[in-house]
Amino acid sequence: MMVTHFRVPYPFVRAQQQPCAVIIRPTNGDFLNDYKISMDLHIGVTDSRGRVVEYDQHGLRRDQRHSWQQCLVVSQLCSEEWTHNWDQTLDSVASQDCWTSSRYHEETFNCYTFVMSFLRCLRDGTLSEAAASKVTFCEAFVSPRTTTACKYIALYRRLKDSGYYVCRSQPHS
Repeated sequence: MMVTHFRVPYPFVRAQQQPCAVIIRPTNGDFLNDYKISMDLHIGVTDSRGRVVEYDQHGLRRDQRHSWQQCLVVSQLCSEEWTHNWDQTLDSVASQDCWTSSRYHEETFNCYTFVMSFLRCLRDGTLSEAAASKVTFCEAFVSPRTTTACKYIALYRRLKDSGYYVCRSQPHS
């Protein structure tokens, strides 16, 4: 029996390994096993240490690592000189008293509202400009990442359903 190995880039990351990033994951379940295109996504932000700051029906929460083990990076700050500004802006927006569980509304005041508020306050050119509109931000940053992820998910599920063994290998040094 001939065994063929090939590698497809794994699009998902652990949030705590992605400092200064905007991240998304399915609201319920995970991408590989549960996600369907019609399902809601949850969006959050990591600080310079990779701690997640997110807003949901429970209010503002920090560092819920267990629920961010398989997520997509929508955008990540690459410049180290902006790290302090990123953390300072995140702390400033997160300290506003509007991010309570009683103010949360699934359609009008949610995780996306929190992240867009943060990005607009960040004043980071292209990223902040795109955050002026939820649709523009989604088209420019979220859709390209989810499209790539959906292709991977479809391939993964097809191979798995066909009886192939699919494993996540570590890159060789």
